[in-house]
Amino acid sequence: MGIAAIAAASPGSSWAQGIAGRFFKAASALIDVPWQIAVGSDLQHPAVQGARPAQVRFINWYLEKFYRAAQRDAVLATRFLEIANLMKPPAALLEPRMALRVWKGNRALA
Repeated sequence: MGIAAIAAASPGSSWAQGIAGRFFKAASALIDVPWQIAVGSDLQHPAVQGARPAQVRFINWYLEKFYRAAQRDAVLATRFLEIANLMKPPAALLEPRMALRVWKGNRALA
């Protein structure tokens, strides 16, 4: 089976150029968001190696504030669960209404 998989995936095979290409393109549409969530949260930990461009640093900073506020705000906690369960896209964390709740929640804790 291993050799068959290697042969099928070789660049010259018709399977690799046809079916596999369509499969991986379709699969990427399904796994891109969960993969980004996993990788992004990994980069919150200083011991994890990897590039942290400004966007990643901002998102990790915002998520820290979001989590802190969500401990006392059921709307934020629910939104987090909706995203963690892939019911809403990660961008839903940044909606103005959510950002305002995050700001108010962190201000109350200060």
